[in-house]
Amino acid sequence: FSFWLIWNPGSNQFLVMAISGIVNGLLFMGTAVVAVKGWDWKQIGNGAMAASAAQMIMIPFAVYWGFPADGGFALLIWGVLAGSWGLVIRGKCPLKVLQLSLVLSVVAAWWFMIFYGNIHQPLSIISNLDNSLPGSMWASIFTILGAVFMISLAITFKKGPNDQVLPLQ
Repeated sequence: FSFWLIWNPGSNQFLVMAISGIVNGLLFMGTAVVAVKGWDWKQIGNGAMAASAAQMIMIPFAVYWGFPADGGFALLIWGVLAGSWGLVIRGKCPLKVLQLSLVLSVVAAWWFMIFYGNIHQPLSIISNLDNSLPGSMWASIFTILGAVFMISLAITFKKGPNDQVLPLQ
């Protein structure tokens, strides 16, 4: 989906956020199936990190083509959630990182539902911030944030402890 969005600019923001949420939901449902069946968790962790990378690549294109910057931050948070989920599954980082990502993801989801679900108009300070920079500048900001996250994800994966697939024995 991330690459489809890159080549199809101007996609509906609700579609972008819904599919991003679906990806994370499928990762968590896949984890439940893997746990119940007693299969190897590593593939879910690898899939989560791949989904995170795809999302980090997609965000700059989305904001460049007019996706709201605060929605871009929500996508960034959800990408961090997927990446941290992959690291936790592989036993490469502590559970506290995932817990923080989950809390921020819930806040981002509520933010999107309230302000883009027509329950309440977006706050003027956010609208002003979104309009204060052109899409190309927001794309540069999200490219830097995504690159920093992906580099830190790779370093954590490489330097973290040996694979300790959950549940830890």
